[in-house]
Amino acid sequence: MNFLSLQLLIALLLLPSLGIEQNSTDGIIHFQVGVVLDLNSPVGLIGQKCLSMAHSDFYSFHRNYTTKLVLHLWDSKETVIDAADGVLDFLQNVKVDAIIGPQKSTQANFVMDLGDRARVPIISFSATSPSLIPRTPYFVQTAQSDADQVEAIASIVETFRWNQVVIIYEDTEYGNGIIPYLSNALQDVNTRVSYRSAFPKSATDDFICKELRNMMTMQTRVFVVHMSQRLGARLFLKSKELGMMNNGYAWIVTSGLTDLFNLMDLDVVEAMQGVLGVKPLIPKHKALDSFATRWNTMSLQVNGNIEQTEVSIFGLWAYDTLWALAMAAEKVGNKKLNAIKNAVDSNSKFPFSLGMSNTGPKLLKEILRTRFQGLAGLFHLANGQLEQTPYQIVNVVGKSEREVGIWSPSRGISKEVILNVPSSYSISKENFRSIIWPGGSVIAPKGWEFPVNGKKLRIGVSKKSGFNEFLKVVNDPQTNAAEVSGNFKEVFDSVMAALPYAVPYEYEKYDAALGDITITANRSIYVDFTLPHAAGGVASVVPIKYEDANDKWTFSQPLTKELWLMSATFYIFTGQGIEGNLICLVLVTWAFVASLLISTYTASLSSRLTVQRLQPAVTDVMKLIRSGDYIGCQEGSFLIDFLKGLGFEESKIKTYKSTDDCDEALTKGSSNGGISAYFDVLPHINILLTEFCGKYMIVGPTYRTGGFAFAFPKGLPLVADVSRAIIQLTENGTIVEIGQLNSSNSACAGPESAITPSSMTLQSFQIYCRGTVGSISE
Repeated sequence: MNFLSLQLLIALLLLPSLGIEQNSTDGIIHFQVGVVLDLNSPVGLIGQKCLSMAHSDFYSFHRNYTTKLVLHLWDSKETVIDAADGVLDFLQNVKVDAIIGPQKSTQANFVMDLGDRARVPIISFSATSPSLIPRTPYFVQTAQSDADQVEAIASIVETFRWNQVVIIYEDTEYGNGIIPYLSNALQDVNTRVSYRSAFPKSATDDFICKELRNMMTMQTRVFVVHMSQRLGARLFLKSKELGMMNNGYAWIVTSGLTDLFNLMDLDVVEAMQGVLGVKPLIPKHKALDSFATRWNTMSLQVNGNIEQTEVSIFGLWAYDTLWALAMAAEKVGNKKLNAIKNAVDSNSKFPFSLGMSNTGPKLLKEILRTRFQGLAGLFHLANGQLEQTPYQIVNVVGKSEREVGIWSPSRGISKEVILNVPSSYSISKENFRSIIWPGGSVIAPKGWEFPVNGKKLRIGVSKKSGFNEFLKVVNDPQTNAAEVSGNFKEVFDSVMAALPYAVPYEYEKYDAALGDITITANRSIYVDFTLPHAAGGVASVVPIKYEDANDKWTFSQPLTKELWLMSATFYIFTGQGIEGNLICLVLVTWAFVASLLISTYTASLSSRLTVQRLQPAVTDVMKLIRSGDYIGCQEGSFLIDFLKGLGFEESKIKTYKSTDDCDEALTKGSSNGGISAYFDVLPHINILLTEFCGKYMIVGPTYRTGGFAFAFPKGLPLVADVSRAIIQLTENGTIVEIGQLNSSNSACAGPESAITPSSMTLQSFQIYCRGTVGSISE
């Protein structure tokens, strides 16, 4: 049933019409109720008819009631001024006890203070903006706030791992009100709003096309639409024309558009194929079935349409609103007092001079207490608005909306409604029924695309002369194209191949950066890093000093000076000072000690003559800082700032491009134009130690860093998927295997494995003697 059929339905079958019951019946107390609706809009027409049906049904079921609502209709003509004019007329001239409406959030925002001033409840079943509550106690939303649906939308986005969305909304009170709530809900599921597109209510086709083309140049392909029916219909028609309803796109519409889908023209329905929508879930029951049958019978009489159509949720809310107000009026009953004027005279020249109702506060109090099972479900107001219910998730397929899931605050997404059964919150894809996406695809869009068809991801690589084991870049002399090889290139290729979708890319400059790139806090301000694919850490190397085995004093080095001095003293003392019977005891003891000393000396001297002794030229980083020696690091790296942070002066830091340059500088030393120590990340240090085996060694602590990672532009959705692929390849051993295949076959044992004998000290010799004596005594 389209909008024209709806207009015919209302015109021919509006029985009874609004404004009835003008003649008083004995014993019946009349409550005057104003109704402000846009009678040229779908929601207004549906609301008008449902209010009329509700009025007829209520008093048919409650013939013994002593109160009755008298409805007065005003066409607000879709403008704020006409809505305000109607409200003022009702308050000043009709002296109504309550007002149902106005229809739009913009209108309600303008007139709600009038109700507060006159103490007359203004009750809207269709103004859903969250910004309206709690503005004034006399404004009541007998509809669910638009804020109630944002968690359902965010759950859909989270389920399909879309980490960026574009919000398209109407630039009105209705459209703007949801934005803070929707943005926060998306942020809670780690989804970024990459762009917000505000459409004026009177947007031209040129404006719509221009804005859509602008969005086509972006990477994000997930759109959340919050618009009125007319503007939303035009948006989807233009989106279809521009090819934005094809494979790769995902569209989610809010309840306002979803609910009125049945009123869309066929060309709009065709344009919306594959769209997902959310709307409040209406529980099935006999009263609703009976009402729907009557509604569809009217539709059949008007246009011969035999297809069953759901009644708009706005119509059901309108029906329940009138029942709730009628119940409240009956409770107030004969306590009703006529409205009395406030201090402002009714003939005042001020147009907003209003009386204050004594009935309004009583009606407000009772309607806030009213609780019953309505057509739309449980009618119960909390904080002046209808309580949140589960939401139905539907998929536009063919000419209808097909239910694909249910969202509830306690259970998340499920295939069906399960009441009073404890369950954990779930957002698994398996909880959805099959979904047909735009373009007819059954595979969920990944949520982003490269904005220009055929464009490849450009991987930036740096041409450098050193550490080519990780990344080597040369230019083809004929094509000038970059030829890339090395460990990190193979890792990157493997990671991209592990993605669940194909991403075309080429090595040049510069959508992403590949190489031995260390994660740092400063760099993360400008780019998004993946998880690290290689370990990090910063260390320093220094030259090794070897002991000369041919030195003339080598024979004295097995013992320390103290032990040599003790031995000489003992010899002298034995030769001059001991006489008599003690000489035998002393000689025996000295013979034993001398035997141990000789054996220790012999073993130590033999090892020194066999193995070279090594030691670092510099043993302490702080010593380097205090001495003011020159140090080195890799050119163009983050290490200059890192070393400055350790305490080195920038003037003492030299940079080098290759391992050969580092070797030359370390060989010269700081005093001869070189450096005393070289700092770099551990993978580079290991290459240097392997290439110049036995010449350098690591000293000092190893400083932790974030490791090596791939860098992408800020906000690129691909980053999360690449990180997941890195985890996958790390866990299955692929990255380790690549590293082993590309490592050097001639591994250096390293100076750390060499034997480094030490001199025997006096203290250690005493301990050695005690241990030997103890072993003999046992």
